[in-house]
Amino acid sequence: MNPNKNLPIVRLKFKCPPDCVCKSTEIRNWYHGKCCQPSFITSKGDIFCDQEGCSHYFIKDARFQCQKAQKDKTYYQYKSISEFLMAISLAMQASDYEIKSELEKQNFSKDLLQGVLERWNY
Repeated sequence: MNPNKNLPIVRLKFKCPPDCVCKSTEIRNWYHGKCCQPSFITSKGDIFCDQEGCSHYFIKDARFQCQKAQKDKTYYQYKSISEFLMAISLAMQASDYEIKSELEKQNFSKDLLQGVLERWNY
């Protein structure tokens, strides 16, 4: 569930990490592994789904698995802040479709980057 209902959220969309077996550059919607519900990201970098009882987690701790990796029972994580920042730009692009106001888009992007940078090493 959403850890802070006062924060803006967008649907989580990313490419697979660079070391994924699929080598895809396709932007994908991501789903929570435990319940298979759509995942969302807050402007502070928390990922959650809307399933009752599921917990949220910080994007640095997220493990990703596409269909090809699922067959191999393999999970991937973004290993460095630079890899992650490249990927997070897709979440900010997703906000372009989901957040109508230009000012709200700018604030979401600023808050997301700031929140991730502040929390990355904790």
